[in-house]
Amino acid sequence: MFFSRTRPTSPIIIQKFLAKPGTSSHLRHSHYPSHVAHFTFLDIQQATMASNNNICVCTICGINLELPIPPDDSKPIAVCLSGPHWPFSQPQSLDLPDDAVHRFIAEKDDDLPGLILFPDGRRVYPHLISLPEQSDAASAQPAPFGLFVGMHPACEDLVNRVMETSFNSRIHSLGDLWMTLERRCARRELRDGGTRQTPSFNFPPNIPTSQAGEEVQFSIDRYFVPFSCIVSVGNEWEGWWNHNPINIPDLTTQLLSNLEPISRITTPIPLSKSTQEFKSCLAVLPAEIQNELVPWFQMGSISVDCNYMMPQSLWKQIFFQIPFLWDLDTEKVLKKTYSEPSETEEWNWEKITRQVLSPAQPSDRRYEGDEKGYLWSHETVGLHVPPGFTNRRRIWQILEEMWPNDVGLDSDYWPTKPHYEPDALSRDEWEGLELWPDLD
Repeated sequence: MFFSRTRPTSPIIIQKFLAKPGTSSHLRHSHYPSHVAHFTFLDIQQATMASNNNICVCTICGINLELPIPPDDSKPIAVCLSGPHWPFSQPQSLDLPDDAVHRFIAEKDDDLPGLILFPDGRRVYPHLISLPEQSDAASAQPAPFGLFVGMHPACEDLVNRVMETSFNSRIHSLGDLWMTLERRCARRELRDGGTRQTPSFNFPPNIPTSQAGEEVQFSIDRYFVPFSCIVSVGNEWEGWWNHNPINIPDLTTQLLSNLEPISRITTPIPLSKSTQEFKSCLAVLPAEIQNELVPWFQMGSISVDCNYMMPQSLWKQIFFQIPFLWDLDTEKVLKKTYSEPSETEEWNWEKITRQVLSPAQPSDRRYEGDEKGYLWSHETVGLHVPPGFTNRRRIWQILEEMWPNDVGLDSDYWPTKPHYEPDALSRDEWEGLELWPDLD
């Protein structure tokens, strides 16, 4: 198991949290604005009703931070980042240097809803306004407050991989990551006649759910996990999101078992004359030109429906360059690659590539109560893989959908329409290449 289930929370935990010496120092500093303490106390009350305060959640993926101790003790139980925070104002710039963000290894506090940092044993509370680190207050972009966020070591691993290898990533540095998470935590809902409240502590911030051109909306839907499994107050259940997304046993064997044979001569669907002509032209292009097409199929989203316009050899190249397939067993892959099913058949690399690249989808609330209809998984698109791989795909997509200030906070803290950079060429640009046929 990747994540462990925790016991229900006793209400006494909040009393202990407020009364414990040395905690929540900002609640007792008279030089802080009065509304800071007011909002924080409301958050504590709100969180008591809305979430299980006996757990800390990962600010990246939304799931409980508590992990089994790795067998070799080579990785921390959790990772905690701290950095500047502007809960009642706006940063001068979204460009934050990496050295403004501090990284700690940490573990869950057994008694309180917080984390204990190593090696100094400091106790911190994720998502609660705190005193700024000394370097934050004295930096070129000073911040009035600080903030702590927790994440799984596995999620940190995926953050680094996405920044280094993803064609779709819009976060490219630790500073970018911090400004994304910090702005999400700083966003406020207008409640109680206009009173603005900070987010609940130990709870994943709402993130954008709308698409380009739509009214901006926010929820936790795009963590792609049932709400009850994030809150964990007793009605949650274990699913693929509870499995390790990094160390996935038997991944190569199970993934390649989805390959299906396909005829070399005919296609499963009839092709129009123009499509046949395009397919023939594409097949005789020099390999150098075909190779230039490969990266485009990893940008943005891709349909799960096959059209059989490109040769299977090209789809095979696309498959093996999918950035979140870094740990395939090379020997097993080569053995499968060179063992075609028969003289008249070849492996359907297009289908498996489209299935693997198919994006995670929010839960369909129309089918709530029917787990298979309600939840997205790779089985939804007919792909049978280890549960940890489905979790990897989920977290990878969460990271690819991030960018600094993706919640669109303006100077008045009203949500504005975020600017969506296109993930791939527009239709006009594709047609300008004179490569794709006119299929209208």
